[in-house]
Amino acid sequence: MTVNMPIEKIEPKVKEKQIYSEQINFQFLTREFELQLILTKDNLEIKLYDLNNEDVYQNKIKNENFSQIILNKTLKTIKLLPDNFLLYDQVAKHFLFIFGLKEINLKATGKKKNKDLINFKIEMPTKESQQLKKRIEILEKNQKTILQDFEQRLQEIANRLSKKQTGGLFKMGGKPVCQWDTSNAESVVFSENNLQVTAINGNFWRGVRGDKILAHGVTTIKIKMDKLHLGNGGIMVGVVDSKYKGINYNSTKGHMLYSSNGYYYQNGQPRRMLCKPLNQNDIVSVIVDMDRKELAFKLNDKTLGTACSDLPKKVLLAIDLYYQKCSASILF
Repeated sequence: MTVNMPIEKIEPKVKEKQIYSEQINFQFLTREFELQLILTKDNLEIKLYDLNNEDVYQNKIKNENFSQIILNKTLKTIKLLPDNFLLYDQVAKHFLFIFGLKEINLKATGKKKNKDLINFKIEMPTKESQQLKKRIEILEKNQKTILQDFEQRLQEIANRLSKKQTGGLFKMGGKPVCQWDTSNAESVVFSENNLQVTAINGNFWRGVRGDKILAHGVTTIKIKMDKLHLGNGGIMVGVVDSKYKGINYNSTKGHMLYSSNGYYYQNGQPRRMLCKPLNQNDIVSVIVDMDRKELAFKLNDKTLGTACSDLPKKVLLAIDLYYQKCSASILF
């Protein structure tokens, strides 16, 4: 494979004295193979590592085509990276994106073609490396189609997951910061994984705590407004003093954001407006900095600022639901 590159677009970075004594490495990266071409004054050494099968293919070619004088003149016009590697970015990007898990090192040769162009040549004489060369060319020709197919398949998987009966609480890997504490709750029902809570039995305030005490560091918990009364009403979300065992967190000991009006409430009293009234399916991030004793909120990843700076020593995630069928979920 040969790639022509205008000299005017290449910045000289290496002094001549650095070239004479060093071997020249050209590097490519993928995640199924590691391919190395090492060019010295006398030889071109090729190593191809199949990372899936742990096989190694090696070959050494006498360097008859690249005299030291030509090589030095060529390298004066080529941009070298800090490790003395010439990186062919386009192939590297294709491989890193498509193959994902393992890396390839590719080293190639280059020489001056004329006053305007330099030829980069990738020498892969073994049968296995020729197969790899074909794969590179196929990827280059079909990059757009491959990426579209890849994105479409990912979207299909996401759509299938969202349709399952789990309240939409899916994430590939990881665990939620906390769940709802089912032992201290009334007139609510929980999803099977205790991440979704729904109000039942009429319209009145009822509260639920998280099951993990927050005492140190910074913790962010995302809450999705699954169901709001008339589109925006009936839920308060925030934190409560871990010592408080009651269930009406809106009235005492709570630091909450109210969905109906976007106000921050402290111990049942409105303090200031942080945002407009919430909408159904909005996501509220509750950000608890226990090192600074600060509480902040985000709405759909938009920062609403610090709500308070006087949290108690230990807090729990808390939610209040007023209207029947109001519902919210912890995301992760």
